[in-house]
Amino acid sequence: MAPETVVSLTGFSTSLDKSTDHSTNDVWQKNYKPRVLIVEDNEQNCELMEVYLRNIYQTDKVHSGRQAVKQAFVNQYDVILMDINLGPDMDGIQATIEIRKLGNYQTIPIIAVTGFSTEDEKTKILSGGLDNLLSKPFTREELVRIIKKESLREKIHVMPKNKNNS
Repeated sequence: MAPETVVSLTGFSTSLDKSTDHSTNDVWQKNYKPRVLIVEDNEQNCELMEVYLRNIYQTDKVHSGRQAVKQAFVNQYDVILMDINLGPDMDGIQATIEIRKLGNYQTIPIIAVTGFSTEDEKTKILSGGLDNLLSKPFTREELVRIIKKESLREKIHVMPKNKNNS
């Protein structure tokens, strides 16, 4: 009798046969750094987030809403950190709405990183398609905690889909 095959939430098929060698996937998964897009118009804030995340995540940064949409179209991110007040180009809520229209970003966590703090502002931000909000200033621990929390809540697995199971 042939071993049963199961397609996991990550998109990889897995054999239930215990003799199957999964060491390549295990090594890859241990070495994989999830990709985070930092969308922030203030260079110092960008640098700070990069420093906070550099040993845990692979980061890219952009400084406008339009650049964020373009980067999300070209690359696949596991999490997006979105400033809300991005200047005259496109704000973080508008950028989030456009990114959510891309086929592979409906469930990817997009976290608002903002100085806004009133309840009305928080409600507006969260109703604009963002998953959570981190108020500035924040610590490294707070930033990492919210990324992990949102990734787990959405059951995001950082392994790409196998082409045979797409």
